[in-house]
Amino acid sequence: MNYAHAAFFDFREATKDLVALSESQQVHALKGQLFQALERASDFQSRSRRVEEQIDHLKSQAAARIREQQAFAAQIHSELVATQHELADTRIGGQREVAALRGELLSKDRLCQGLTEIVRALLLTIEQAALADADAEEGATPPGAVGVRA
Repeated sequence: MNYAHAAFFDFREATKDLVALSESQQVHALKGQLFQALERASDFQSRSRRVEEQIDHLKSQAAARIREQQAFAAQIHSELVATQHELADTRIGGQREVAALRGELLSKDRLCQGLTEIVRALLLTIEQAALADADAEEGATPPGAVGVRA
């Protein structure tokens, strides 16, 4: 039902009992009903203004919260980007350090291999020298002679 039909229906309801009254009584009754209708209209307008004020207040609160959330999201995004950069830098640094340590380990391994070869060569030389000394001692004393030395 639209507003025009509703108003007409309300008017018919308000005036149906007035037929039995005199004209001055009808005017007085209609004035009373008009006063009540104006009071209701005033109440509706007051409530409407309060509701509109509440709506405006809620809209401003919502806008403020949206701005706060957007600022917070921007801050979090900025921190996220900074942390991602820091993580990337840390990973690169770690990879460089691991590569340097691998190079150092390889260098130390080669040094150990070189030292191992030197030690083997020295042991072989010592062994050969010991055998040569043993052969020289055996060669100085003829076989079957008693070992007398001067």
